[in-house]
Amino acid sequence: MKRLFIAIKILDSQELKSQIDFITKSLNDERIKWVEIWNLHLTLIFLGDTEEEKLNDIKVAINSMTALFTQFQLVIKSAGGFKDLENPTVIWLGIEQNQTLEEIKKVLDDNLNRKGISLDSKKFRPHLTIGRTKLIKDKLNLKNIVGNLQGKEISSQQVDNIILYESTLTQNGPVYRAIHVSPLKSI
Repeated sequence: MKRLFIAIKILDSQELKSQIDFITKSLNDERIKWVEIWNLHLTLIFLGDTEEEKLNDIKVAINSMTALFTQFQLVIKSAGGFKDLENPTVIWLGIEQNQTLEEIKKVLDDNLNRKGISLDSKKFRPHLTIGRTKLIKDKLNLKNIVGNLQGKEISSQQVDNIILYESTLTQNGPVYRAIHVSPLKSI
């Protein structure tokens, strides 16, 4: 079994790094496990523990989808918390609504379903997890930080490919390894 997910790698830009540094320093007194910048990604589908026999079908489903789409721009915008800002479990940066991204997700879901791979039924809410909270003492501070980012463009990047990752959980946090990269068509 392999713990798998399909995602878009988020590139380490100066704008993104600056904003995340500001957020982490502003919430320095809180108990939050921050995601390292090199681990940032936009999860399209979390497959979880998956039998190795299904790997080829997953790769074919991804390749069939990427053959239909050209590279596109992804805009990182706003911030928030899941489930809410009163008791967040996750602090995130948002992704501006993007028709191409929505279509990619739909086609990928359809392709995987046709291969008999069951998917999570949660609504797709594109975001970048930047921190997992253990305890937030100053909720007003968190609300102010998130509020200041509402509607603010943080960074953008061109998306060139879709990646199948293997996730290994360790004591120091998850380790992600790309096991398949499928390029989108060039513009």
